[in-house]
Amino acid sequence: MAIHRTLPHLVCYDITCRRRLQRIHRLLKQQGIALQYSVFLLYLTRAEREALIESLRLLMDESCDDVRVYPLPAKPDWQTWGKPYWDEGMLWLDDRPFPRHVDSLE
Repeated sequence: MAIHRTLPHLVCYDITCRRRLQRIHRLLKQQGIALQYSVFLLYLTRAEREALIESLRLLMDESCDDVRVYPLPAKPDWQTWGKPYWDEGMLWLDDRPFPRHVDSLE
């Protein structure tokens, strides 16, 4: 990954303490969009990803919390099924890909 290239990342977490959970949720909400309750989509450069990981490590308790950062391809083929997390008619004002909701598996 080139140092200035922005790629989508999924960040998922399972935090055991409500206070740490709120702090981590707040941090991720400032930088990305929630796809599910504990899953965020962020577009990050390598430097931003490393800074985020450092911030997350300072907020979490590594002995009992679980935070994962998954880099994704530049143009993933998003699909979702079931109840959408975001509201109907939500506008994504960006040229970066966003998950599209599929009504059925057909």
